[in-house]
Amino acid sequence: MTIFRFLSLLLLVCSLHGAELPAIPESNRVLTSDEVKNYWLNAIPKMELPAKGNGLHPEQQAKRERKIEQRKTLMREIKSGKYDVDAKLASLSHNVVAHTQLGETDKAKMSEERLYLLREHLSKLATLKAQRDIAEKLSEATDQIASLKAEISSLEQTINSQTCSNDCD
Repeated sequence: MTIFRFLSLLLLVCSLHGAELPAIPESNRVLTSDEVKNYWLNAIPKMELPAKGNGLHPEQQAKRERKIEQRKTLMREIKSGKYDVDAKLASLSHNVVAHTQLGETDKAKMSEERLYLLREHLSKLATLKAQRDIAEKLSEATDQIASLKAEISSLEQTINSQTCSNDCD
C-alpha cells in the first residue's frame, strides 16, 4: 500500500462534516452504504449521554438536552442523505478489511481502489472549492480596491480644488 493510500485511509477516520458518527465495528461482513447508515441510525440513540442535571446543576440538564437535540438533527441529516458520501467511505473502508478477512484479495483490491478514487475526487473537490473561495475573495478585494481608488481620486480632487481656491485668492 502506498503512503498516499495509507494517508487516505487515515483521513477516513475524520468525517467530512465533522459529525460524531459511530464507528463501524470490524467484521468480515461486507456492507453497503445503506447498511452503514442503518447502523448509524440504530447506534446513535444508544450512545452515552451526559448525566441528568438536578436543581444544583441545571447546566448539566441543558448540556444533556443539547446533546439529545444534536443527535436528533444528526439522524435527520443521515436520513436526508447529507452523510451519503461518509457512508460510502465507511463501507468501502470496512469492506477492504472484510474482503481481506474472507480471503477475497481481488475484491479487497477493488474496494481499496474505489476508496482511493473516491478520496481522490473528494480531495479535488475540496481543492476546487478552496480555489473558488479564494477567487471570490480576490474579486471582492478588487472591487474594494476600485472603490478605494475612486474615493482617493475624489478626495484628491476636493483637496486640489480647495487648494486652488485658496491659492487663487
